[in-house]
Amino acid sequence: MKSTLIGCPQCSGFQFIEFDYFNDGIANIECDNKHKFTCFVQGTNVEKLLESGVHALANKNTLEACASIYAAYERSIEFAIDVFSHHDGIDLEALEATKKSMSNQSERQLGAFLMLYFRKIGSPYKLNRKVTEERNKFIHKGFIPGIERAHQFCKKVYELIAELIVLLKSRFPNSVDVVRNQLLQDFAKGLPGNHRVVNMSTQFFHIPASNIETNFERAFKLHMDATRSFHETALKIRSGTL
Repeated sequence: MKSTLIGCPQCSGFQFIEFDYFNDGIANIECDNKHKFTCFVQGTNVEKLLESGVHALANKNTLEACASIYAAYERSIEFAIDVFSHHDGIDLEALEATKKSMSNQSERQLGAFLMLYFRKIGSPYKLNRKVTEERNKFIHKGFIPGIERAHQFCKKVYELIAELIVLLKSRFPNSVDVVRNQLLQDFAKGLPGNHRVVNMSTQFFHIPASNIETNFERAFKLHMDATRSFHETALKIRSGTL
């Protein structure tokens, strides 16, 4: 994953600093003036995988986009299991042992989610079998979708994720915060102790946001417009034209 900063915490003025980060969201950076610091991109795997997916889609890497965004959906189901469990008073660390037995069996995880969803929400979760069939064709059969087909797939999956997260936030806001913070704390264990740390959030999808955009077309356009504007501004700053 690639992201951008326009400043070093030790420098005056602006710099255009591109950096890569991966699963833990931690990137060790050296600025133009040789100052070393660490950037911690604070996001769950739901948020980071969605960001990875929309960037892949924008670059027309269709298979990568579909894989990332569907993986985000699977992580949103896992996130919901944690939220439901926390709301029931189950210790999250104790829950990990049970989750490990399901981690490589997506059907087991889905079954646990469906039962918990029904018990906590009071109505059955509506699975979209066509989305799963499409995913299997892309991932297991190596089918590389065209741009429009990939866009429509990502739209359907994103809206499933957004709908679930919005529901969780409306019904179990405290548990959502606790679970997300615990996941971030787990990632933060990898932070080096000898570097200054700059925190930033994922840009496309941010669980704590007051208003999560549930329409993919609008969310995608807003993100692409904001990203384009940011990069144009950062390049002007670097070139001295702003």
